[in-house]
Amino acid sequence: MKKFEYSAPTLAYQNLSESLGFRLRLANNQEWTLFGTEEVNPWLQKLASLLQLKTCKLNGSPLIICKRKSSDDLVEGIDFTIVPTDQWKETDFRVGKIWTHAQSPHVIFELNDDEGLETDIIRIWHLLSLIYQKVQASGGMPFHAGLVQKNGKGYLLAAPGNTGKSTCCSRIVPPWQAISDDEVVIVKGDAGKYLVHPVTTWSNYLWKNGKEQPQEIEKFWPLHGIFFLEQSETDEVVEIGKGTAALSAYESASQVGRRNRGLLNLEQERKTKHKVFDNAIEMMKKIPAYKLKVNLTGKFWEKMDEVVI
Repeated sequence: MKKFEYSAPTLAYQNLSESLGFRLRLANNQEWTLFGTEEVNPWLQKLASLLQLKTCKLNGSPLIICKRKSSDDLVEGIDFTIVPTDQWKETDFRVGKIWTHAQSPHVIFELNDDEGLETDIIRIWHLLSLIYQKVQASGGMPFHAGLVQKNGKGYLLAAPGNTGKSTCCSRIVPPWQAISDDEVVIVKGDAGKYLVHPVTTWSNYLWKNGKEQPQEIEKFWPLHGIFFLEQSETDEVVEIGKGTAALSAYESASQVGRRNRGLLNLEQERKTKHKVFDNAIEMMKKIPAYKLKVNLTGKFWEKMDEVVI
């Protein structure tokens, strides 16, 4: 039986070259292949469905290898039993474990035997946190916001939960188009340009009878503005300063990051907060930001038109 050498700094997987995984590629050319053993494939396929991931052959991009804890997972005669060493870091997140190596781009994502809809989504959140950490390291961040587009340009409607984001996205009219209403991931591309990818609405899946709202996460739009929502009796748009915008952007990014804070120790959490804040400052130097006062029966998009033109 062939051993899959987890003890090596780089994981050689030429024996899996004909196997299929799911590709997750972002606009800044960061790319991962999600690959699972047979026992976890139903969960991995659910993740792929929610994010509309395409199948691909293993092509040398970093692997996120998903496996089950309770049994000897075998794929094409290769043993996926973890060989812990001092070089491998184990992170326990209650419904599974993450194994990382300081000198390897690959990750082992281990699921325990718990089952259930909420458990499935928690695991997806933690897997995405691995992606978000890499995005943050390269100048981007996840963001708690709806994504709308006009003439091929992306704009964010940002606000805490239950303050009108989804309602605004559902009410906006052509030529505006709502893409997603809850979460996005922003990446920093060539020449310092920012691009935004949609992420599915988790609350629909968790609390609305398991109703899926898939989003093709690989799609992206150039980011041209962020509107921070505030409920009001009248519709109004006001440009805000770079400092205020950076603080608001940091808070919107932190709203996504909080659900995965248990994966970090205190020092890692401190460094992450500093990095996200630095990224927010840099991003808001280039992206226009506004306070959008919204009457939930008004035509707030007409106020948006005044500034995006």
